[in-house]
Amino acid sequence: MHRAIPILITFILFTPAIYVVAERSDVVVKGYVYIEDQKVYNALVIVTNMNTTTSNSTYTNSSTGLYSLTIPADVEDVLRITVISFSGENTTTVTNTTRPVWLNITIQSSTATLFRHPVGIAGYVMYSPGNPVSGASVFITNVNTGETKTTTTNSNGLYVTTLGAADGDTIKVVAMLGESMTSDIKQIDLTKTTQWVNLTMGHLLADFKAEPSTVKVNEPVSFRDRTVGNPVSWLWSFGDGTSSSQRNPTHTYKKEGTYTVTLKVTDASGKTSQTAGIVRVLSTKNPHIPTPEKPTYPKGYTIKQMCELLRIDKITKSPNKVTIVYIDTGCAYRTFNVEGHLIDLSKIERVSAYKFYSPEDRYGHGTAVASILLYILETKVDNYRIISIKAFNDKGETSIDIFLMAMDMAKMFKPDIVSISAGAYPTKNDPLVRKAEELVKSGIVVVASAGNVGQTGSILSPAIAPDVIAVGAEDPRQTITNLRDDVLCRWSSKGYPGQNKPDVVAPGESIRLPWGRTEEHVLSGTSFSAPLVAGGIAIMISKNKQLYDFAKTLYFWDKKIVVNAVKDALEESCYIKGKRNEWGAGIPIFSVAVERLHWKLFLLLLFPIMVIVVVVASASIFITLRRRKWWQTSF
Repeated sequence: MHRAIPILITFILFTPAIYVVAERSDVVVKGYVYIEDQKVYNALVIVTNMNTTTSNSTYTNSSTGLYSLTIPADVEDVLRITVISFSGENTTTVTNTTRPVWLNITIQSSTATLFRHPVGIAGYVMYSPGNPVSGASVFITNVNTGETKTTTTNSNGLYVTTLGAADGDTIKVVAMLGESMTSDIKQIDLTKTTQWVNLTMGHLLADFKAEPSTVKVNEPVSFRDRTVGNPVSWLWSFGDGTSSSQRNPTHTYKKEGTYTVTLKVTDASGKTSQTAGIVRVLSTKNPHIPTPEKPTYPKGYTIKQMCELLRIDKITKSPNKVTIVYIDTGCAYRTFNVEGHLIDLSKIERVSAYKFYSPEDRYGHGTAVASILLYILETKVDNYRIISIKAFNDKGETSIDIFLMAMDMAKMFKPDIVSISAGAYPTKNDPLVRKAEELVKSGIVVVASAGNVGQTGSILSPAIAPDVIAVGAEDPRQTITNLRDDVLCRWSSKGYPGQNKPDVVAPGESIRLPWGRTEEHVLSGTSFSAPLVAGGIAIMISKNKQLYDFAKTLYFWDKKIVVNAVKDALEESCYIKGKRNEWGAGIPIFSVAVERLHWKLFLLLLFPIMVIVVVVASASIFITLRRRKWWQTSF
């Protein structure tokens, strides 16, 4: 009975008297699905009325590419289209129920510069000519993007699948059944309808590891053979025109670029196996977006689970305003579902640094970072502002000048926090370090990813700046709330022995995130650890906003004192794990950090107030004594 009253009130207030709430007219919805400028045929389309959750589905026409369906809708209802085979989505608002609603969608792949089209890949797996392998597991991977598909062979040994690929990409195909295994590679040729990769089973499976996989020009890369089986010869191609026949060679690249490294191994019987991997070589100067690492857990963790690990979920919601600026590749207009909580990335403000025409994310990385920040603030802060500054192009690259300009733009917004999931190799008199310290001195907390290089002494700039909070990455090993068994991610950048960097570590392994306008990936990297910490710090500041702002006013001559109070409170609240130059202070416990910051700010305010009281009291005593002396000498 009590629940019926608000429902009735809602009906009276928001529904015209001549209509019934449940009644909606059938609206015709039609449109096209595009890949770049190409129509997609036979694509499964689902249109959902977001106001009623009613859905209808159909396929795009096999000859025209047009889809058409009807769905009950009213004026101002929001309709969403999803393309199941491509994980795409788009929305529109109904303005007229008597005319068809056009709802097109363009599917884009944001994982690389070139658009990846669905490419047919097939082949036969044989023990020997005329002897097919039935039921073998086949793994097909695009080496350039990391996307993997799994299938099995039929009774004829045939496997068939599709994979997103661009002309010139390298695909790796691995077949396994029992103790038999093999692999081969092929370069994509889009002039051919199907990419055929036939395999002959043996007991050899080529594999290698490049350490590190991201390096500076003229920095050596060690290649470790990890082949399964007993190879007797090795042939390496490093992608720059050079090769080696050593088992574990070391190679130095002279120019920046992305190189495809291949390894072909041969056993005593003459059976061969091939594999490939990517090495990214960067200049020593320009900032870059670190390439996400391959996830350990394909299913991935959710943002909500990562917040539970950091005890962000234990903090009550704050009404006080907080502002975060993040510098990245921009932000896409889309929604993303986090365990039933739908976040709308259109809430994020977008601006661009010099030379970038659109603030929208056409790479993918910035959208992933934004989703973490938005989820944390939307669930824990009533009054927040998130601003995206696009400073990187569609390859995740930029120049020093543009990056510095973006940092200056960030300062103009007067945020509480600037989050940076990018960096460059440090240099003498590093301009990024100087600029970051300038932001800190002005009263802004700067959080930056430590990097994905993995070596000792590999902290990127500006994370290496003394007053910047450098964030490394850790792996919770699928036990979210148990921190005792967590391990440091192998690729998380480390400081030199005795160096207090990184400052903290946070989850960065296998997090399920949106990527660009339509995709969703499981991603690993310190890029995704940093916004988790930045979001947690935003809550710390919001929960202590009055004290925080008063302290910055009181310490107007050097607001860095107040910013460092945040840094100290964060580090003192950490769950201690391991070496300082690997784990930093440990894993932040934000439910503790909120209270720790409160007392640090209280003590910061207490000291100058006590000084003022002492000064005023001393002045009063001095004046009183002077007057008394004057009175005595006068009479």
